[in-house]
Amino acid sequence: MRKTMKTTESSVLYRKIDELRLSATDRSEAVAALESANRLSDILYWVFKKIGRLNRWFTPNPKLKHQ
Repeated sequence: MRKTMKTTESSVLYRKIDELRLSATDRSEAVAALESANRLSDILYWVFKKIGRLNRWFTPNPKLKHQ
C-alpha cells in the first residue's frame, strides 16, 4: 500500500512540474530535486524502522508472575 500511495503522490508532483512553464534545465533540476527528496525520505523511513526494531529488542519485556 505504501508503494501505491507513493507512486500516486509522485505522479501528481511530476505532473505539476510538467505543467509549470520551465526551461529544460530548470525542469531537470526540479525532477532531480524531487528524486533526491524521495531517496532521502526512503532512507529516513528505513532508519526509523531500524531504530524501532532496536528499541523493541532492548526494551525489557515485563512478565506477570502468578503466586
